[in-house]
Amino acid sequence: MSQYPWEEIKAKYSDEIEMIKMEKQFEIIEEAMKKTLRKTNDIEKVKDYFVDGANNIASKYNIYKLINSEGEAIYIGLTTNYKSRIASSHKSGNGHLPLECYGEMSEIHIAPVNNRDEMKIYERYLINLLSPKYNKKMNNNNNFRFKLPKLRWFEYDNYMKLF
Repeated sequence: MSQYPWEEIKAKYSDEIEMIKMEKQFEIIEEAMKKTLRKTNDIEKVKDYFVDGANNIASKYNIYKLINSEGEAIYIGLTTNYKSRIASSHKSGNGHLPLECYGEMSEIHIAPVNNRDEMKIYERYLINLLSPKYNKKMNNNNNFRFKLPKLRWFEYDNYMKLF
């Protein structure tokens, strides 16, 4: 046992500490970018700073989709903690979905969005647009009279390497 309990605590919670640090860094960077854009009013530079409408690349708010070997979305979900959600539920096969879903899944894609409301809207929109076979509750086959901007999707393992 270490002379200083701080080292043990730090080691035990290192992932959580790093996530908090990263979130704080992105908040600071995001705020600085917004201030700069407000001052310059340079709309052309918006695309250099934002990812398809998301305020930051590693957003707190994410949409994810489980993809089968044919490239079809079989489930659309949302999360505010993608590392925990994907690892504890979908990568382990211990989630709320039927075991068949995890057996069919070959990839996980994730897309950042701006906020909780946008996350919910995109989830509903994509479920009705793509009709994934394991999203039954929210799929009422609505035909929306509007289109949302396309999201920038990242393959989950690559997203984890970036952030």
